[in-house]
Amino acid sequence: MQAEDILDFLSDNPEFLDRHARQFGLSPAHERVIPLAERQLSESKGRYRQLEQNLHLLLGRAEDNDLIQQRQHRLALALIEAHDFDLLLARLPILFDGLFGLERVALRWWGDGVVSSPVSAALRHYAEQLVGPRCGHYVNDELMSWLPAEPALQSFAQVPLRRGEGDTLGLLLLASDDPDRFGADRRTRYLAEMGELITAALLRCRVAG
Repeated sequence: MQAEDILDFLSDNPEFLDRHARQFGLSPAHERVIPLAERQLSESKGRYRQLEQNLHLLLGRAEDNDLIQQRQHRLALALIEAHDFDLLLARLPILFDGLFGLERVALRWWGDGVVSSPVSAALRHYAEQLVGPRCGHYVNDELMSWLPAEPALQSFAQVPLRRGEGDTLGLLLLASDDPDRFGADRRTRYLAEMGELITAALLRCRVAG
């Protein structure tokens, strides 16, 4: 078969190439061929949209962090003004409700020769083993008993209260009915700072008292 014969066949049977186009590395006739410049422009727009989404996400996180810092500052001011140990223990849940919208807060203190409420030896040992704040969707039964039964709580933050790198003096428990409020992937830097502020304020009140 000569080249002329092939060309004549294709001329008489144009649908042949359309049916077998991909086999020969061609695009079917019904598909539009996209110029290189148009393809590059489309890819650039896609990258710009992704960058814009990332920027909005970063701005949202920055705003959230700024709000947390403002509330943390107001908490620190309230702690500085406290002078009575028992009064501060009673006031902490009110502060967390007003500043952070957390209605389910409990604190147990067993250090420095003072026990605010009974705490089992097992729980004290557990708190000692915490290397820092722990967030998640579950706590043990004793911790759960610190909080009212209703509403159903979905996430928890456990913040050990320590004097620097020394002994654990207590445990702060925060809870929410929002499963994302204290999810296991939550960063805990602000919670750790909060624990340090509360510990320092309680120790100062103990000395003052």
